[in-house]
Amino acid sequence: MAGALSLIGALLQTPISDALSEFNLSQEINDALIHREGLLGTLVLVTEMLEQENFGFIREVLGKFSLTVEDLFLIERDAIIEYESYDNKES
Repeated sequence: MAGALSLIGALLQTPISDALSEFNLSQEINDALIHREGLLGTLVLVTEMLEQENFGFIREVLGKFSLTVEDLFLIERDAIIEYESYDNKES
């Protein structure tokens, strides 16, 4: 959910803090989306840096969690496979 909401400001063409004020979100999610704080904020930031192919930054952040970029790609692959398995169950 945090990942999808991280794009709401761009979608609504408004500052994300204004867009999020319409939702009843926890402080943790607000901090993650507005300030990129906490674990969720770190995940959003890593996703953004992945889109920009900023692998130096990604390696630095992932290293704090004893993960590599290769680990990230495996996690991403597994998430896609899991998503597709749910999609196929609904068809």
